[in-house]
Amino acid sequence: MAGMPPVLPLTAAGTQRAANNDYVNRASIPLYEQVSVAPTLPLGSQVFKRLSGFIIVPELIFGAMSCMLIIGTGIPPETRLGQGWVMFVTVTTFFLALTLFLLYLFSIPKDTFAWVLLDTCFYCMAFVFYFSAAVLQCNTTAETWTNGLNNYYLNATATVFTFITTLLYGFSSCISLTRWRQRGPR
Repeated sequence: MAGMPPVLPLTAAGTQRAANNDYVNRASIPLYEQVSVAPTLPLGSQVFKRLSGFIIVPELIFGAMSCMLIIGTGIPPETRLGQGWVMFVTVTTFFLALTLFLLYLFSIPKDTFAWVLLDTCFYCMAFVFYFSAAVLQCNTTAETWTNGLNNYYLNATATVFTFITTLLYGFSSCISLTRWRQRGPR
């Protein structure tokens, strides 16, 4: 991008060396230049230092919120089919994302192409499923307008949280696809 200084390579001391051998303190470099999509998985403490690992936390929070809001509606009989799919998607992806987060946090997977491929497949499938669930939740919200405003407000808020979670999983799938493309089978 125009106007942005180049990202400098790190030395062993955690400082960066410019082309003229001047050392630059890393704290003086903006955060958007420090965050990158590395071709490796975020393992161990890197989960909180890389965007691809750190974004799992909002995915879990917004996914749990949409699930709790749908449960709060009491799931009326006329919306059970649509909201049943939404509940299945939210609960399943919540537990799978939590498992993936814990695996990364405790550095259980090895940084192999198979794990990168599994990460990519999970996030792409989660995005597709969450997008279908968000559309169904939006339809359910439109249908529950006549059933009382309390359920309508809960469904509308659940729709917003479901679409936010969909965007987060879409962003994670883009990061995973970039990692998969950079990594390639070796």
